[in-house]
Amino acid sequence: MTTPIKLKSNLYTYGKFGKSLRETLDTNSGVLYNHGKTKTKVKESDLTPDFVKIHCRDIWYMDGFLRTSNVKHVAYSASYLNHLFKDDYLYISYDRQIKQVVENGLTTYTGADIRISGNDIINVINNIGIYSTSGVQHELMKIEADIHKKVDWFRTNYPENYERIFATKEPVNVFKCL
Repeated sequence: MTTPIKLKSNLYTYGKFGKSLRETLDTNSGVLYNHGKTKTKVKESDLTPDFVKIHCRDIWYMDGFLRTSNVKHVAYSASYLNHLFKDDYLYISYDRQIKQVVENGLTTYTGADIRISGNDIINVINNIGIYSTSGVQHELMKIEADIHKKVDWFRTNYPENYERIFATKEPVNVFKCL
């Protein structure tokens, strides 16, 4: 009987960040990197169900796996542009409080361990709701309400794009269809 591998990281990637902007290395080795930096012995098959697959620009479009258990705080930043979630961000913390900072009209967030963007936000929120404790549920409820508001705005302002994405003009529950 083999000893299970300890999963110490909250983010594993298929590949390593290079020295140049958006450079990725060793993306086909079959083993995962801790936060895109340190090669591990962990393989995808070693991951527990609380790791959700992501593919977003925050990890330079490499495939990665994000731990959705033990999340203590989350925050969401919506961008009201001509696309749905491309420039939206979900901030995740496994221990510290996430704080919103507004300075000179620009809103930023501090205290997050990981930030993700794009359509992965929905899947990550769904899995945090399943695998994390009730302490984060209040924050998730607020984020879900903000996302529903964003989807309604998108449906009103970009109906052709909305219909292309959801195959309907009618309102949808984005948490059940993406």
